[in-house]
Amino acid sequence: MEENRVIPEGIKEREYIKKYAGKEFYRKLRLIGVFGYVMFPVLFVASIWIPMTSFERLICLGLTLGIHLGKSRVCAYVLMGFSLWLIIVSLLLQIYVAVVGVVGLLISVPAILLFRKAYQQYAQLTKTDC
Repeated sequence: MEENRVIPEGIKEREYIKKYAGKEFYRKLRLIGVFGYVMFPVLFVASIWIPMTSFERLICLGLTLGIHLGKSRVCAYVLMGFSLWLIIVSLLLQIYVAVVGVVGLLISVPAILLFRKAYQQYAQLTKTDC
């Protein structure tokens, strides 16, 4: 990202990400999405032998779609929270759900860090000197 770039005043964070985040942001976001799209079919096949509800898989897949296609930081946080909840439940009930939780964390944490970096760049560019 260019350090000397000037962005219009009053631009919102979401607009900044769409217009100015840069190719590296989108490349990493695409990698996060592809990882999720590859892992969920693997988890589906594994769930044939180990019970897991379709509801949990669909929530994780939907949130992954929201992160990748919707470029939603909120989806990344929700997926992280849901994944932590799955891990806690799995520790109490079953081990397999923890795998889904770990996969969710492997998707959401890099996405959150990526969004955070973009926001910090946005905040740096929109900071006005008094």
